[in-house]
Amino acid sequence: MADAIDIIRAQWAAAEPDVDTSPAEVVVRVLRIARILQKRSDDVLERLGMTRAEFDILSLLIRAGRPVSPTEICDQLWTSGAGTTKRLHKLTERRLIVRLPNPQDGRSMFAEATEAAREQVVPVLHELTRFEGQLIERLGGSKDSVVDALRTLLAAVEDDRAEPDPRALLRSTALRRPAPGRAAT
Repeated sequence: MADAIDIIRAQWAAAEPDVDTSPAEVVVRVLRIARILQKRSDDVLERLGMTRAEFDILSLLIRAGRPVSPTEICDQLWTSGAGTTKRLHKLTERRLIVRLPNPQDGRSMFAEATEAAREQVVPVLHELTRFEGQLIERLGGSKDSVVDALRTLLAAVEDDRAEPDPRALLRSTALRRPAPGRAAT
């Protein structure tokens, strides 16, 4: 069954036959799946009266079960300090978190989820995991092998050594001979 990625690869094969686009079979599909899942799960969150940022922060605080520093929130959620601070202020105003002094550093505060946050997040979590579970059921018996493959891919992506040197990439494309009938740039 062909999909949009197969069409894209065929177009590149016609336009640039020397380029091996086979990595797109995995990478572009993963990116496309991520975008679609993000949009659909954000729709579920919106219907339930919560934004993705609120859900992510409150979920982290509830899972942690302890006060968490804004730096730790930024690190775990890959968010900016300014954005996290803004969201923490809003969540504090809504009484979904409390701010507690950091005993080791009087200049910083920890964040901790309130019981009201738990009461809001847990039903949303149930609905979101139900929605996601319905999608994953379509994998059938191949779910475990997909999970294993994704775990392996994630480990490779998270390994800093797996990232190519952009200068080497530029050198390799700069040294490529132009296709017949095309001028070198």
